[in-house]
Amino acid sequence: MLKEEGNLVLSTVTKYILNFFYRFRKKETKEIKKILFLFPSSAVGDTVVETFFIREIKKLFPQAKLDIFILKPSAVLLKGNPAINRIFTMPVNKYKKLCCLARRVLSFRKERYDLILDLPHSGYAPFRQIYLYLIGSAKVMSCNVGGYDFITHAVQWEEGKEHITKAVYIKALKMLGAEGPFQVYYDLKIPPAEQEAVSSFWETNHLNAKKVLLFNTEGSSPFRTLSNKRILEIIYALQKNCPQYQVLLLAYRKNFSEFPQEIPVFYTKSILLSAAAVQKADYILTVDTGVVHLADAFHKPMCVLFSAIAKEGFLRPHVEHFWGSINKGNCYLKSNASVNDISNTLIINTTLHHLCRKEG
Repeated sequence: MLKEEGNLVLSTVTKYILNFFYRFRKKETKEIKKILFLFPSSAVGDTVVETFFIREIKKLFPQAKLDIFILKPSAVLLKGNPAINRIFTMPVNKYKKLCCLARRVLSFRKERYDLILDLPHSGYAPFRQIYLYLIGSAKVMSCNVGGYDFITHAVQWEEGKEHITKAVYIKALKMLGAEGPFQVYYDLKIPPAEQEAVSSFWETNHLNAKKVLLFNTEGSSPFRTLSNKRILEIIYALQKNCPQYQVLLLAYRKNFSEFPQEIPVFYTKSILLSAAAVQKADYILTVDTGVVHLADAFHKPMCVLFSAIAKEGFLRPHVEHFWGSINKGNCYLKSNASVNDISNTLIINTTLHHLCRKEG
């Protein structure tokens, strides 16, 4: 309670100070020629989804130069995107991040951007609004911000109510003058080196003779990660009842060295290699993580295992109408605790039924 009251006081003081100084700024109305999109997120899924917004913003302002400011791990997913002019990266380490933010605010100010897009992770702390103010853009779009005079476009976002493409990005596009209907699909290109590496793995492990079911068992928390014992049981059941498919494990933290050699495991620490494996596979069985968005980007049929557990007691209703997947007819299995509470029988039967429908 004291923390919330302290944040409220700080936010009120920040608004008063920034609004006071904003009165002395020269306000200009001009054509939008330079845009800065701020979304320092390291999440793979968030970055994949944001490619939709990047494409639509460029369509709305085709002559404008669009720069991106993002955390370094996710920048590789945007490399080569034709809609982007420049990519500025931020380190993950919090101390290096602070130094980077201080350095970048001066260089961004010199750029004299016409529009800053601070979406969607914004409005949570006064320092972020100070940062936006210091950049000195002619127009600023931000989420869930009220009372700041320099925020020219305030997008209201009720997190967890509907998919972010509808709740934030389409709403923002309409506020900027875009007209629908909008085609919500993601732009993701895999470099040839990663594609060749995955093709080589397929050939070495004799995966080209069958269809491949890519099984991703690792999420961002223990609540989203299946145990090894359960993984083996699921794999054996799927191989027995659907012999035309070869199950391939995707691994980036777990060690499956104790598993039988006949179960192929694709180890990767590269986002692009994971994406290339998803692109080449025929079907995806995955826990709730960035792989879901990668599968959407490549229009892969999938079965997704959700856990409603979230940090600080925030529960997201991971159901199909919320998820807003590009692909229609995907399977969604949900637990109110951990994905390990979803029974193996339900996972196996649902996946087999879905595969049969796809084959039919």
